Parts: sequence; C-alpha cells; structure tokens
Amino acid sequence: VLWLHTGHVVLNKHLHCVKKAESPDCPYCNNNPETVEHFLLVCPQYVQECHILRNALRRNANSTLFLLTQPMAVGPLIGYVNST
Repeated sequence: VLWLHTGHVVLNKHLHCVKKAESPDCPYCNNNPETVEHFLLVCPQYVQECHILRNALRRNANSTLFLLTQPMAVGPLIGYVNST
C-alpha cells in the first residue's frame, strides 16, 4: 500500500521514469499513462476486480485518496492488488 501511495510501483508510469519501460502507457489501454489512479479506478483490464473493490467500499472506492489513506480500505485494496 505504501508503494501505491508513493507511486513507486511496478506500473509503466514509474518504470518509464526509472528507464525500465519504453513507454509510460498502460499495456491494455491506448495512450493512457499507467498511473496508480488508472490502475485502481480506470483500467478496463481490471473491471471485475474493481467491481469487487467498489462493492466492499461503496462510493468511497471512487477516490484514490480514500483508497490510499483510510484504514478501512487497506484489506479490500490488498485484495484488489493481489487479484490483479
């Protein structure tokens, strides 16, 4: 969860910054940077996992800030990351 909060994760946006990926873009979406927000809330590759996360946290799951800072989000967030 700390890595998601800092953005230092194995997502292309960060990997591109440290010269470990050719492009910052999501491998599943055209011309969309693979950021933490994209990974958690937007990417169509993870629709099913996102649905489970949103069911667990209701409307709060639409906020990256909530997902990364609220103790009640930790369990569902870890479940989301593990399932992707």
